[in-house]
Amino acid sequence: MRHFFHDGDTVTLSDDYLFSQEDWIIDYDRNENNEILNSSGSKVLKFVGIIINQDNQDVVISFPKKYRVTDIEKDTELILQVLIKDYSENIGEKQVESNYPFASFFYVYDFFKDYGLIYTNKVFNKANVGGKINWDYTIKNSMKFISNGSLIHIPLYFKKKHPFSDFLTECIIYCIDYTLDKFQMIIKLEKTGHKFPEYNFFQDKKYVLDRLYSIRNNTFSDLMLNLIDELIKFFSTFDAQGNIYIKNHYFSSVWEKMVEKYLTVNFESYNVASNSLEFKKNIHKVEFKKEVFRPNERNENNSFSPDHYYFSNNKQYIFDAKYYNNFKGIDYKQISYLAFLYNYRHHEGQISPSFEKTYSALILPGEKRNHKVHFKMKPKYNKEMKNIIIVEEYLDIKEVIKCYLNKDFSIQ
Repeated sequence: MRHFFHDGDTVTLSDDYLFSQEDWIIDYDRNENNEILNSSGSKVLKFVGIIINQDNQDVVISFPKKYRVTDIEKDTELILQVLIKDYSENIGEKQVESNYPFASFFYVYDFFKDYGLIYTNKVFNKANVGGKINWDYTIKNSMKFISNGSLIHIPLYFKKKHPFSDFLTECIIYCIDYTLDKFQMIIKLEKTGHKFPEYNFFQDKKYVLDRLYSIRNNTFSDLMLNLIDELIKFFSTFDAQGNIYIKNHYFSSVWEKMVEKYLTVNFESYNVASNSLEFKKNIHKVEFKKEVFRPNERNENNSFSPDHYYFSNNKQYIFDAKYYNNFKGIDYKQISYLAFLYNYRHHEGQISPSFEKTYSALILPGEKRNHKVHFKMKPKYNKEMKNIIIVEEYLDIKEVIKCYLNKDFSIQ
């Protein structure tokens, strides 16, 4: 049975058994000023991920905030790919937690799709089958006769090559077909089509790993070494007991990376008339960076970094990724960025500010594309900065994910 939620959903008592304590936080109702309205908090999910119980009967998916679920199987696979990508690229950071070696499985599967299974050609010498005569073997093993003064060998032995699967082949088949059987509800890939090994590789992992290390010590091809390393990771990581999970409790960092790529690939301009961002698919016009600024003259170690910063000629763009369901109150951090950078000069002796125009945006996940003004300065508070506007730009998170994974996506 499938259960799906969204990061930030409230967990009811009937759902509580599906999650560990690290998967939720206590949250309280708050007003526009972020003040707590009552002391009776509720459990709110704080992760994106997939949990599969031990007998494969229940699958729990926690989608990112505002993710629009239209096809549960395809959408689950898309989220799995995001989690695996982040896990593979950030090994050691522990943002993505998993007790199943998905990254190794996909490496092995890609190897199988590109190169097929590994077979060793073994040579057999067979009598009277035709082909190329193996004279050395024939001379040693045949009976000798003299006929009309000539030496006759009976029978003649011929070389025959037969492909035999070796231990690595068995490992590949087990890794792929075991995983696809185990996760048939969320991974829709074709199996190898070969007989599943009778040996239970997980019952005696020490034997399996010893064999793999032994093969590795006698392997010199980088391609094969990489394959063996991933098989070692696969069989050493997985424990076939208990629930299987892959989770990210800090998906805000993934949202930031996805937004950075989306901006770099598709950002075209800022529309002053509508106070919104303009996008054009795959334009690759600009490159946003996480620029570091050090405004404290007394301490150079003090710094701030907008998530996405870019300047060109007389314009600067200060964008920040916000992984929120909704906004309450003012984003004071973004206002402080503007206060520091509105009259920014590249050099201390510079008389005039470097930029005539400064554009500011908070970029949030949405079910569809939308935008609105978040903040506009009242002139009585700061006449010099009376023109500053901060917009909230909502991007369809599903399309942002597709762009991040180099899949086909659309811009609304």
